[in-house]
Amino acid sequence: MSNKNLPQMSKKSSRLPNAVIRAYRDGGSIIPCGANKAAMVRWMEFQTKRPSLSQLRKWNAELAPPAWAIITGRVSRLVVADFDGEQGLETMKKLGLRPHVRSGSGGAHVYFLCGDEEIRGKTKNLSFPGMDLKGEGGYVVFHGRNHNGEYRRIGKHAPYLLSELPEELLGYLTGRGNGKGSLGDSLLSRAGEKAAGGGNGRGDLARAIAMKYMLQACVGKRNKCGFDAALQLRDHGFHKDEATEILVRDYLPHVPQEDGAGQSRPYTLAELRKTIESAFTGEPREQWGRERDETANEPDLYTWDNAPCEDESPPWILPSVLLAMGLHVLAGSPKEGKSTLALQLALAVVGIDTKLLPEKSPTRELQGAGVLFLSLEDYPTGLLQQRQLLIGDTVSPERVKRITVGHSWPRIDQRGIEQMDEYLGKHTECRLVIIDPFVEVMPMQKDGGNAYLGDNVTMSGLRAVAHKHKVCILLIHHTTKSKLATSFLHRMQGTMAIPGGAESVLYLQRRGDVQATLKVRGRRVKPQSLDLHWQEPIGWTILGEAKGGQYPGRSGARFRTLELLKKDGPLTCAAISCKLKLHSRSTSNLLRDLCKDGVLKIAGKEGRENCYEIASQSGM
Repeated sequence: MSNKNLPQMSKKSSRLPNAVIRAYRDGGSIIPCGANKAAMVRWMEFQTKRPSLSQLRKWNAELAPPAWAIITGRVSRLVVADFDGEQGLETMKKLGLRPHVRSGSGGAHVYFLCGDEEIRGKTKNLSFPGMDLKGEGGYVVFHGRNHNGEYRRIGKHAPYLLSELPEELLGYLTGRGNGKGSLGDSLLSRAGEKAAGGGNGRGDLARAIAMKYMLQACVGKRNKCGFDAALQLRDHGFHKDEATEILVRDYLPHVPQEDGAGQSRPYTLAELRKTIESAFTGEPREQWGRERDETANEPDLYTWDNAPCEDESPPWILPSVLLAMGLHVLAGSPKEGKSTLALQLALAVVGIDTKLLPEKSPTRELQGAGVLFLSLEDYPTGLLQQRQLLIGDTVSPERVKRITVGHSWPRIDQRGIEQMDEYLGKHTECRLVIIDPFVEVMPMQKDGGNAYLGDNVTMSGLRAVAHKHKVCILLIHHTTKSKLATSFLHRMQGTMAIPGGAESVLYLQRRGDVQATLKVRGRRVKPQSLDLHWQEPIGWTILGEAKGGQYPGRSGARFRTLELLKKDGPLTCAAISCKLKLHSRSTSNLLRDLCKDGVLKIAGKEGRENCYEIASQSGM
């Protein structure tokens, strides 16, 4: 096929777009398209089998397609309604639907979930003017450009379930008005996949389970169908109380009120509760779902010259210190001022100046950004008093309203991550999430469990949510009182999976009443130490990088040891421990590290112990 009319591609287009990768991982069968929306490859075989991710990357490198399309129907488990022109947009509005993709011509695409039943494409239905249905054997462009313009994803909401649609539209989509037959299985298959991905999928799954067995109860036994529905809810991680609430709401009112012999006999709440109780006596089974996709476990491999990249570099919340995307930890001992620093960061994001940055530093407001501040140890009155001290009454209320405060949140193992995913999906303006303190949402450790593995799963889940929604999640965490740790990373509560799973760690350490050091370590930031100054009643101000030869960036024990040796050296480890009232083991570790750094040297021996003295003035 000729590419002479294709739009010019940017340098970034040599890499597979993130939108294409996300659509593929959501289960879509993806193909490349030209500027005229024609497929650039033979695509009939991909109506029944999805291409691999490596095949997509090969097409991208060889064809440089200006647009990408998703094949509709059973292979992608999607049906798409295409609303064109003013007439089509008016039809979409009357149906109460929200678009998922804005087409190049200004129309809209709305996604619907389908299962194993065949839904054919349809056009020119007088009941729905301006709407075309893309079903089995069709495809729609979802990313890129054609001659009419750019395709953009404009809605983060999940595709619609068929059960949520008006009866007339449901009949049009399925070709029958009652929605029975294999429709329950269709809903159930896709809803199970959505639930595994988080977001609103859990609620969709619950409704799909109830609907499937309600439809079966219309022609079968009510108790057995209710029992099977309760089993499925149990196997998918719903608690007994949750299952009761779901089935009382979505199953009980809709089943027939006649028994198997056709005699009038209402199905009572007591019968349903007894059925649910029986279902939850056993252990959960392996979850059902659609047949395993051959490409589901395919490793995501690529060469460095074709690596996926972000559309643009994320902004900084703190210049060269804290990125506005990813998972980060702010650690320190209790009452060091971590919560105040976190609140100042939240205020800075919405454009409220608390003197955190020097006057010459540029503002770091993220336009239209919002903040979720989970203050899990403080009461509303305490946080309001702190806010009053920081900003007073002169700030625009519109800016303050962009900060949402919460004083409770479920733990990670009690749907905490799922609820965070749902919140960020609904509040797309949120750019910063602060969890203060992190320990309040950490899973309760199980006896005999692997603590490191548990912490790693927790950090991985939060990191995935942060990158999915392109937000910064900042965890406020405490350190231990251990005197044996030689690095602040080893002082953090929990296992090393916490600092290891974060993309950067900020460590706040006070020096007296008004001075502090903020140490920074991370993957995308340079190691640095910053001087901070406390100003009543405003809070912290960053003065800049810690100066060499001064206390900033050094532990108190290190500074006091160097001062003592400068004055009274050479001294043994025992003498230093005694004079400074330090633990002998931590003193030995500190002296060893100082010798490795070339700050100290061994001057001789006193009995069996080494004597230490200053090697140079660089360590001071």
